[in-house]
Amino acid sequence: MSNNRVPAGDPYRDYRFLERVSNRDEPLWSALVVSKGSRRPSTGFYVLARRLRHEYAAFDDHQAWEAEQRRCYDAARAS
Repeated sequence: MSNNRVPAGDPYRDYRFLERVSNRDEPLWSALVVSKGSRRPSTGFYVLARRLRHEYAAFDDHQAWEAEQRRCYDAARAS
């Protein structure tokens, strides 16, 4: 059986890549990608979420993550 896990990268580089492919109107689908160890997104997710969603500035990390997960699930149900 092959190991298909993607190795963790540099969070700064990863969030910069995600910023280029993300758009303000779409959910941040990276909210659904979590670390096996922490079961949470990388720190880059939170940086990007707050850059693109100014309303998350007042949220703690968990609140921002849950809000963006809801956006993903809502968008998936709507399509």
